[in-house]
Amino acid sequence: MKRKLLSAAVSAIALAGFSLAPQAVATTTSSAYDVYLAGSSAQDSFVFGQIAGLCGSNAVTVYYDNGGNTLNSQAGSATVAKAIYGLNYKVFDCVVGTAKYGLNVGDNVTFHKVNLGGSAQGVVPIFTNTNVNTLSIKNSNCYTDNSLKTVGLPGVVGNAVNPATATLKVCTTSNTGDLVSAPVDGGLSDVNPTLFQGVNQAFQSYNAGTGNTSYFPEVTSIPSGVTIVPGAALTMGVPVTLNLYKALQAAQGLSTGSCALGSYTDACMPSLTKPVLTSLISGNITDWSALSYNGVTLKQAAINAGLITASFDTTVNFCQRVAGSGTAAAQYAYFLNAPGNSATTLPPTSGSQYGPYVYSLADGGNMEACLDDFGTGATTNAKDYTGTPLLTAPQAAWAIGQLSVDKNPTAGKAYRFIKINGVAPTLANVYNGAYDFVVESTWQYQTNPVQGRTKQQAIVKALITEAQTPNLIYTQLNATVNPVFAGGSGTTSSMTGLGVAGFAEPISNAVAVNSAYTQPNAFDPLNPVYPWSHALAGALDNGSFTGLNSSATFAPSAPAAAAQ
Repeated sequence: MKRKLLSAAVSAIALAGFSLAPQAVATTTSSAYDVYLAGSSAQDSFVFGQIAGLCGSNAVTVYYDNGGNTLNSQAGSATVAKAIYGLNYKVFDCVVGTAKYGLNVGDNVTFHKVNLGGSAQGVVPIFTNTNVNTLSIKNSNCYTDNSLKTVGLPGVVGNAVNPATATLKVCTTSNTGDLVSAPVDGGLSDVNPTLFQGVNQAFQSYNAGTGNTSYFPEVTSIPSGVTIVPGAALTMGVPVTLNLYKALQAAQGLSTGSCALGSYTDACMPSLTKPVLTSLISGNITDWSALSYNGVTLKQAAINAGLITASFDTTVNFCQRVAGSGTAAAQYAYFLNAPGNSATTLPPTSGSQYGPYVYSLADGGNMEACLDDFGTGATTNAKDYTGTPLLTAPQAAWAIGQLSVDKNPTAGKAYRFIKINGVAPTLANVYNGAYDFVVESTWQYQTNPVQGRTKQQAIVKALITEAQTPNLIYTQLNATVNPVFAGGSGTTSSMTGLGVAGFAEPISNAVAVNSAYTQPNAFDPLNPVYPWSHALAGALDNGSFTGLNSSATFAPSAPAAAAQ
């Protein structure tokens, strides 16, 4: 298998956020408290939405990193550049307007979030009690960019800010002092920490001069002195480029009648079986023409539909997250049993010059850009952390990637999610047990407050408690996601349909917060719970099979139509 731009891709893990050498703790002179969070970006909407409750009507300032972009003034900003803002670091600052989390009205609080490096960043630094690099906002490195209010906020802050009243700033990260070392008060991972071993052992740094790569320690057990708290369940999906989505529709007879090419509804969504997806993700299928429907190859079906010409290159392209990503770990656990027993299959890395082509990406934003680039064939937005385009020239191609289904809610990017074994990745199907590509996240923190930061730990613990409340999962996470396959048009704003996708609260969490909580008789999108569990043996393992959560009162059964 061929890996394109391997050195550039791996060098994305010379991540400025990975630092084992503690430096001076980052502080801001105007803050009473700085709170440092790290890890998965999937729940940033929840985190910042709940923090917004602290601010009340007080002014809010949101800071984003500029993604290594050379632009350093509002006048020089461009919409395309904003696609990479806030992928690695976010900072949220306000004066407390509502007493909460043990904070008093009038306290100034600054929340720092490190996303660079993915879920492992919210695990290993806490397990090893080491600092990480965070974004400084006091190094004369931040500038106001009011144009963000009209083009849309980069990254996800959910319901946290009103763009009309908030101050939005972009900060450089490449100058001395732009990044400062700080302890991690709380970490968030899409998957249980012990998945970060084997194929998921996270990179720590890469030396471009020598080509040597160093890694964080493998996580094989939970060390003493660390508290793990279960978090929300997240629906994972299989994203494919829009051009491939249409080709699959044509091959599977989903381009006639009410299903036009590109229709993004349950009835019109194409499907791949789990064995086929395992073959693609492991690199055993190197060309999409290996797929055949009723004796017609996928390529020929696309040619017959006028989607491509005979010269179109159907080599498999794999947009892949770097090791340490919870999204990647979830995919490898579900499809490859990795890390696992001796039957483990490994994802593609290198080998045959004939494909598939593998593109390693350091964050979810560049994962989306990779799929969008191949889906449009017109731009080169996908970049490594240095700002170097991953593709040397625009090229349309069929590609597959790694994402959770809360992404691309308006279908504005040139990729779509598909069914697995004929089942769409909706929360109704998750609730009924028909769709099981679901992971349960975790929160981590030092049992004894790191570096004596008692107040910060109390804030994190209060935030975690809120994260276990189902209706807050709806208001701060799913309510910000509008998957267009729910209604098909991409314009509906209702979250009450059965097509809603995204997050659900494990029912054991809901019961832990409210002992009187009762399981709904049917899926309730306003009160999304997950009645299943990966913790049947007592310890959470997202690589294991799912079964009924011990706190569930009954096992929901899928309607017959859900599995068609």
